[in-house]
Amino acid sequence: MRGLSGLPLALWQRGIFSPFLFPLAWIYGKAMRFRERLYLEGFLHRLRLPCKVICVGNITLGGSGKTPMVEYLARHLKESGIKVGVLSRGYRGRMERSGGVISDGRGPLLGPEEAGDEAWMLAEHLPGVPVVVGRDRYGMGLLMCERFGSELIIMDDGFQHLRLMRDVDLVLLRPSDLEEPLFPQGRLREPLGALRRADLLVIVQWEGSDPPGEGLQERVRQVAGTLPTFHATLRPLDLYDPYSGASLPLSYLEGRRVCAFCGIASPETFFQSILRLGGSLVAKRPFRDHHVYSEAELAELESSCRDADLFLTTSKDAVKLRKVRFSKPLYVLRVKVEVEGLLEEVRDRLSLA
Repeated sequence: MRGLSGLPLALWQRGIFSPFLFPLAWIYGKAMRFRERLYLEGFLHRLRLPCKVICVGNITLGGSGKTPMVEYLARHLKESGIKVGVLSRGYRGRMERSGGVISDGRGPLLGPEEAGDEAWMLAEHLPGVPVVVGRDRYGMGLLMCERFGSELIIMDDGFQHLRLMRDVDLVLLRPSDLEEPLFPQGRLREPLGALRRADLLVIVQWEGSDPPGEGLQERVRQVAGTLPTFHATLRPLDLYDPYSGASLPLSYLEGRRVCAFCGIASPETFFQSILRLGGSLVAKRPFRDHHVYSEAELAELESSCRDADLFLTTSKDAVKLRKVRFSKPLYVLRVKVEVEGLLEEVRDRLSLA
């Protein structure tokens, strides 16, 4: 996202323009509170699907591990014998506006250009789980219930989508989110008090990141009340070859020269993970979230990484590079979610076996 002058939005938010954005952030916060009140008090109509719905969302612009969490819940709940479907907006995909079925449970039916990168990735990673996208979450959720007989729909990134009612609102929160100002001065989508709408709160951190400060739990209690709170870790899993489907252990990175690039909301977490695994960064190239790579950018990567042993990127980026061939091996640093007690809590709240 970019500012009015074409500068990256982060420079506006963190630079000399930040004080001038405060009035806009104040107005934005008031508008979001008013919108919330209209829905919760019944002035704006809310719709309910004929199946259970769990929403996985967050309160900031950008990533906090929503897609890995959706994958984690869908996989484990499906293994319990529940008919699970995934409902996504399909952000920046051509099907976002019209909506459509991305997977009937047998893999992607469309490319990432139509589906959106995250929805395509979920369709690829979740055999047996249908994936549907569209801005009209109710309409596409109804289609999923009727066509696939879904007993449970997991809505990806829908905490602010108040029109569709849900049985469980699960919100992911990074410790740094508590210090963010409201948009456009910062990255908060809503005032922190909106966390009180949630049913479950999950504090998310990358493995090896600094432990949260001693006052985290008290700060969470102040803004969110006494919500059931869980702690999740995003942990590197392996190095995956997106062309052959083979994988290598993480130890393969030790001592190797890596050209790392990604288009995700928090690129430094990706780069720091490589360093912690023993890789040496020849170059690191962050791009904006959901970036689509041009031929010129890929050529620049090749030119600046002649001394690298390999290229390394994320699962979300790899879906857009399926037809690209690099001069050196390309691997994906896959990650997994680890969280204790959350599945049991979700099952209990949804009255699922």
